[in-house]
This record gives sequence, C-alpha cells and structure tokens, in this order.
Amino acid sequence: MSRVLEPGTLVASRYRLERELGKGGAGQVFVATHIELGKEVALKVLHDTGFQSEEFRKRFEREARVAAKLRHRNAVEVYDFGTDDGMPFLVMELLSGHTLLSWLKREKLDLDTIYNIGRQIADVLDAAHQIGLVHRDLKPENILIEPQSDGTIRAVVVDFGLAFIAVDNDLNRMTQEGVISGTPQYLSPEQILAAEIGPESDVYSFGCILYEMTTGERVFTDKVTVTLLASHMYSTPVSMRVRAPERTIPLMFEEIVMQMLEKLPKERPSPSQVRLVLDRLLQRQNVPTRGRPEELSDERSKRAVTSANVRQGMVAAGLEEKGVVAVLGTPDPAWLVPLQSSGWVCHPAEDAEAPEALIVTDSSLNFSVGDIPVLVLAELSDFEKSTSLLKLGVSDVVGIPVDPAQLLKKLERAVRKKRRGS
Repeated sequence: MSRVLEPGTLVASRYRLERELGKGGAGQVFVATHIELGKEVALKVLHDTGFQSEEFRKRFEREARVAAKLRHRNAVEVYDFGTDDGMPFLVMELLSGHTLLSWLKREKLDLDTIYNIGRQIADVLDAAHQIGLVHRDLKPENILIEPQSDGTIRAVVVDFGLAFIAVDNDLNRMTQEGVISGTPQYLSPEQILAAEIGPESDVYSFGCILYEMTTGERVFTDKVTVTLLASHMYSTPVSMRVRAPERTIPLMFEEIVMQMLEKLPKERPSPSQVRLVLDRLLQRQNVPTRGRPEELSDERSKRAVTSANVRQGMVAAGLEEKGVVAVLGTPDPAWLVPLQSSGWVCHPAEDAEAPEALIVTDSSLNFSVGDIPVLVLAELSDFEKSTSLLKLGVSDVVGIPVDPAQLLKKLERAVRKKRRGS
C-alpha cells in the first residue's frame, strides 16, 4: 500500500515535507526542509512501481549516483538519495522559475533566446554523456528557465538519470495495450522500437525541442498516437523554413536541427557539435540566411515516407529487413506500424521496389493478381465478396477491423509459400 505524504511528513528522519510542487511520470516533488540545517530543498518521491525488485533498486541507485556526479550549471544538483520504509527518494537543489513548456505556451521566442537556451542544453548534455549519463526523456517540461539577477537566463535540465522510470513504464504500457501515455512527441525512433538507447537519443529529442521553439509547432503534429510514433520512425520532417516562412532562419541552424532529427543515431551530431554551431550563431559568424530549404512545401514532401526512411528506422532499431510489401490504398497505422516494426518495409504500390507481396486496403480498388501474393482487407461478413476475391486468385482475405497479428501471420505465410515455389 502506498504511503500517504502530506505537509509535516518526515522522510528519512531529516527532511520535513512543506508543500507539493508537482507530479510527473516518475513521481511527486515536494518542497522540503532539512530539519538540522534549516535548508530548503526539492525532494522527489519516486513511484513505487517495480521498486520491490532488486534489479530496479540497483538501477535506481546506480543512476542516482551518476546523476549526483553531474556538477554543471545547467543541471539540477543532487544532494542526497535513498529509501525510507521502502520508498525511494531523491533530494535536489530547489529551483525557482518556470518550465520551458509554459514559456512556449505564452510567447514565441526570438532566435537569439533560442540559441542561448539551446547552447546551455547542449553544454549540459555534453557533460552528462561524457560520464555515461543519458536523460532518455528530454522535453520542454523537463527544462526549467530561471531568470538571473544580471538579466540573463539559466536553463536547467532536470530528471537526469531517473527518466527511465517513466519512459520504461510508458513503453511497457504501449507494448501491452497498444497505447503510450506521457509525451511521445519527443521520442527517438530507437526508443519507440525499444532498441538500445544511447546519447544520440537525447540529441534527437533535443532536436525536436529546438524545432518547436523555432517554428511554434512540434516536428510531427499527428493527433493519433500510433500515427505520431510511425512519423518519428519513418517520416521526413518539414523544413523549419517551410514551417515558419515568416522567420529568417539561418541555413546553418536549419541544417544542424535537421541533422539532429536523422533516423539513424550515427547520422546525428554530438551535443558539442550542436553547441559549436549555436555559439557561431550567437556570435554572428558565417551564418547565411539565404538558400533553398531542403524540403519543398508541397504535401508529398512534407510527409514523405520513403523506403530509405523505413530502412533507416529499422537499422536504428537493430531490426532485420524481411522484405518489401507494396500497399495499395491508404494504410492504417494501427497495422502498418506493427508490420514495419516486425521487419517488413511497407511502401505505396506505385513506388515499391521488388515487392514480395501486395496488401490492398480496400476491396473496391482496382488491382490485378500477378506473380506475388495479394492480401485484401475486406468485411468478412460479406461472404459473397470474400469468395469472389479468393476465386480471383488473391492469397488471403483479412477481416476488417484488422487484427495486426493476424495480418502479419497471413502475410508471412503467403510469402513463405511463394518463396518455396509452391
């Protein structure tokens, strides 16, 4: 049973809770006072999900120790950590100010402010990565902006090392239930596909933040979660200069942000490379603003999903490509993402190169049965229609609404049969 926390509660016999600051994916944060020193601190109590396991406990302690070693102006300082009656807690520097998210909701930032904040984030990411610390959940809510007495601002990244609690819980939930809570707008392709997470994942999330700060919009704006995740894995982002034509965005800045959003981790720049570019922008060194944006403004280029993008996403996730599938009609991400996550490169029928199968999304579409297996999505209740499709020579009919597992099973069975030559 979870412990009830309220003002006056003592944690570890030395921290008195004063008031709640907020709740997040990893736990609750309180203003607390060290009763012997009289010093106010921020005390974070972590959700108890999984903490009873030895593996979770060791990971928390390891991450907390590494986070405590990160001494940087743009990281929150960790003072203490431990457990109290089985409840994990972390004691940190108490910050003032507001989140970057709340600032972005209020106003559009000028480019110099964006460069300044971005430079500070790049600097702390560089320091963190050098000691083996990966954030895993970088987003505007985890960046605090503190006004300084000299009129400057301090950007502080919080939750270093502890984001694995919320992220792992969310990804497990997505796997089990087909949904993900939290903020998938900033997840890297390798996070979505549960591949190995390294520093490059933070760079991708950082790129999403810079893009949003600059254009006022997120990189991908899909409303349906599964479509949003598919966009991160396979879609090409729209050029910032196309998305925000009213701004004079330097080509140097455009290029570095788009590189940060590459599907393959190895193609992304390091935080130190990003910092170098932002320093040059702040100092106005070699910052051409003219030039044609890489992406055109027509709809096809805005949401292009190419075979190369799909393959890059698979490589990023360490997946082995099984083959190419042509898709006739509009695919539903609810079954498209599982197919591609299983190693199948799905592409529009008119652009697919050497496909091993064809999926027809609507039985009313015109198609012909040739040398490759054809699967048609149709209402199984229409027995006459299903029978006529099978007589036409299609390999199988898949019922609507589509069960992704059933579609995958039928696709692989049809392709195996074709490969055997039977």
